[in-house]
Amino acid sequence: MVSGGFNNDCNIDLIVSTFGDNTIELYSNDGSGNFSLFSLLPNTLGGITGIKFIDLNGDTFEDIVVCSYNNDKVVWFANDCGGGNFSIAGEK
Repeated sequence: MVSGGFNNDCNIDLIVSTFGDNTIELYSNDGSGNFSLFSLLPNTLGGITGIKFIDLNGDTFEDIVVCSYNNDKVVWFANDCGGGNFSIAGEK
């Protein structure tokens, strides 16, 4: 689990990656410490070893970077300017 902000509302949100279900889940904080599932990110990586919020493209909105050991990949999910929609912007 990693904390950060995807929508620039000054509330700390969460990303959770699950091993058994092999999912990447984004949880939004309502400002009172209550979290709700906001979206599921497409995950074809399997075996996630690292996940992080970081602004890779300098637009002030935090993107998501995920690493996988099953297929030796790093995937960048670009944030659509705070709307909570992420798309795969890069993969190595």
